[in-house]
Amino acid sequence: DTYVGNIFVFCPDGTISLACTNVPGCVHDSTIAEWGNIYEKLGSMYHRYGGKCTVDSAFSRRHHDFLIKSSQTIPFGSSEEIVVNSEATSMRQSAEWGMRAIQSSFPRIKDRLLYEENGE
Repeated sequence: DTYVGNIFVFCPDGTISLACTNVPGCVHDSTIAEWGNIYEKLGSMYHRYGGKCTVDSAFSRRHHDFLIKSSQTIPFGSSEEIVVNSEATSMRQSAEWGMRAIQSSFPRIKDRLLYEENGE
């Protein structure tokens, strides 16, 4: 069996503004974002409007000043870095809720896909 990976970018109002879908499940989330030009599109919006995007620890922050990366561990560093991480984690919850809403509306999204390689 196999599965697919998807990346959705949620706006604060819950709408999906960008998506990259149906990528083989073995591909890392950060690579999906690169292949789907998600980083490029977010970078364009950052340079145009100054908006930033909150992402979880699976995403690359290298060369992307427009990403606010949250993590599940408390970072060592200045008090400002700790506050930013805490706020990023809170903001990221909206995306988690959005995904939960999509998954509950379309339960087959979580299903694994069966396939045959040699006619078994």
